[in-house]
Amino acid sequence: MFTACVIQQNKDYARDFLRRIRFVYKRLPAWLQRPVVSDSRFELTFLSTSGEENVLRVIAGGDAAGRSLTADLTVFDEHARIPEAQSMRDGCEPALEVAKGQCIILSTSVGPHGDFYDVWRLAPANGYEPVFFGWRERPSRDEAWYARTAEKHKSNPSYMAREYPSSAEEAFLYARGKVLPRL
Repeated sequence: MFTACVIQQNKDYARDFLRRIRFVYKRLPAWLQRPVVSDSRFELTFLSTSGEENVLRVIAGGDAAGRSLTADLTVFDEHARIPEAQSMRDGCEPALEVAKGQCIILSTSVGPHGDFYDVWRLAPANGYEPVFFGWRERPSRDEAWYARTAEKHKSNPSYMAREYPSSAEEAFLYARGKVLPRL
């Protein structure tokens, strides 16, 4: 039995995530589709090849989210945008320890503050492995694409660093309200 828990910013994001999972599932080859035992607004349960139930649960962020939930995998989606992220992560860690599970934190930056920034800054000493994907990782993006996009948003000097950073340092440079020199 395997339980995966995905923590989203709010209920709307949680419902949308599960909608996308259903979309992908329906398009899998038949040999990859496992029988669905239950399908509710925030949870899908599949049977494994050995007949055990595997659960994908999606929950909305909140101070108590994830507490008393024993998961093999916990994923925080847009961690930096979940106000109670540190409390939630603190609540999930004991259960992950018991299950010998894993926590994956995904997010874009909201600047050099908050739990996401702290986890990134202290990695790998804190048990997390930092992995950064910049705008160049997408094959359809090149220098010409970057220049066009930057030109389109030239009235907002922090836009490119915030939405399309080239490095982790650049991603964490952005902070709401920060004054940058005119270009």
